[in-house]
Amino acid sequence: MNKKIQKDVLNFFNSGKIIDASVNENCIKIIIDMSEFKQYYDTSYFRIELINCNEFVLNIKTESIKDIKKLKEYNAEIQGSGLKNNKLIVNCIINKNRATLIIDTESFKVYDKFNRELSLLKLLSLYELSSSSEGIDFFIKDDDSNKHIKFTEELHEYLCKSENYWRRYKENGLKEKFDLLIGLDQYGDKVFSTLEIKQLITICDGLLKKYDSENNKDEQKVRYFSKKFKRLCEEAIKRNKLIEAFGD
Repeated sequence: MNKKIQKDVLNFFNSGKIIDASVNENCIKIIIDMSEFKQYYDTSYFRIELINCNEFVLNIKTESIKDIKKLKEYNAEIQGSGLKNNKLIVNCIINKNRATLIIDTESFKVYDKFNRELSLLKLLSLYELSSSSEGIDFFIKDDDSNKHIKFTEELHEYLCKSENYWRRYKENGLKEKFDLLIGLDQYGDKVFSTLEIKQLITICDGLLKKYDSENNKDEQKVRYFSKKFKRLCEEAIKRNKLIEAFGD
């Protein structure tokens, strides 16, 4: 398994806490708590299974800990991953102190709390979407829950290009079925009426139907966004509220 993919997938778990670790034959299992970010994901806990792991060492100051079972005692918070000498270097915070987890594994698998194996391609897509700071934020208007979904600048541009939005706009200005979404001003703001919210739900269904590849990272991003945004719109309709968009 490509080491860069391992590193990129581990970066998905930034700010997550390692709450348990165990060994089973040639497999090391790590449980990561992501409950603080449950608004972004469908599950709060993830299990990583390191297969044929040759090295697993936690370095805290001058101490090196190789007893895997002790890892859960430290409640280490992941702060980013990198590569050095073809090994994974996972930066952690333990009781406000810096620590480093060194991992050398042949491959790994990721499962959710329901024991379903997750596509690594999907995790990469989720990480890129949830970590992006630029784009359009959608909120339920006059709601204190802070539930939101970001339509990232990258995803916005991908859909505009895929749907020939810019060419159509310049040539004839004709609108097509996804344009209520992809035609939004990246730096403006808008409040959607109830009728428009229903149209957005239809747009999400259309995007899910059209962008259905399991092997294309961009289409995975479209699917993830569409599912989350549809859920937000449906909640707004159910609660008789509006959707508000802010570009940044």
